[in-house]
Amino acid sequence: MTTTLDPFSEWYNRSLDGDDIIAGGSLILLTLIFVPLYLLVVAVFVGAEKEIIGFRYLISMAIADILCMIQYALVNGFAIVTKSRLVNEEGRHWLQFYIDYTWSRLLAIFSPHSFRLQTRRISYSLCILIGWIAPLILECSTHFQPFITTFYFEPALYGMANDNFAKYISGGHSQLFLIVNAIAGLLPFLFYGLVVLIILMQSNLFPALLYSFFCRLILPCALSSVVFIIGQAALLQGTGTGKWATWLICFLFFINSALQPILLIVFSEFVR
Repeated sequence: MTTTLDPFSEWYNRSLDGDDIIAGGSLILLTLIFVPLYLLVVAVFVGAEKEIIGFRYLISMAIADILCMIQYALVNGFAIVTKSRLVNEEGRHWLQFYIDYTWSRLLAIFSPHSFRLQTRRISYSLCILIGWIAPLILECSTHFQPFITTFYFEPALYGMANDNFAKYISGGHSQLFLIVNAIAGLLPFLFYGLVVLIILMQSNLFPALLYSFFCRLILPCALSSVVFIIGQAALLQGTGTGKWATWLICFLFFINSALQPILLIVFSEFVR
């Protein structure tokens, strides 16, 4: 419900225009395309996770990615086309769960025998601990600090707004956000770099095999990380600069998750 004190009351009181339909409708359409696609990929993982242990970690990552797509696209798009503040709480950016994927690959190379015999209980316990409990502890330890500002979905802005953007930039919140996400973005390069080093030291790779390894392992990681970094830059530069800049931030966050099933299909013969 809006009031005369609401700076966005004019937007809420008028009918949908072309921009509203494009902004909200495109996000909903993208969700309806990519979430079912990701679920098909997950179905492949579920069918083979007893034999391919790494798929257990990808299932955990997929759950987080699907939740992100719903959060940043479906919920936001529906709020725009209905002109309703469905969500008015902090829109926290989910920590990236690349570590699940990179950790599983690194362990498999360090100790392939123990990795092959890893039980489902251990695999899923590690997924919960690394992918869910650790980020929850980090969030709980920082969320109630005085320098933290609140992000929330504002349909009139086509995305997320901040209750005190000046404080967000200068008070320490943006710096913390940058550090945490920089670590999340750089860890894949670190782990995959170690994987390459270990393989080169322990085996005689033919150029064709090395190229295949690069295409299937390093290139998907690099593409994902580039999209992730672009999203962080857009968040820093685009917040508060206009509705389409705000929409672009949510779109990039969505693409960061939606890109994963595409990469898995393109670079994994088993998934295809």
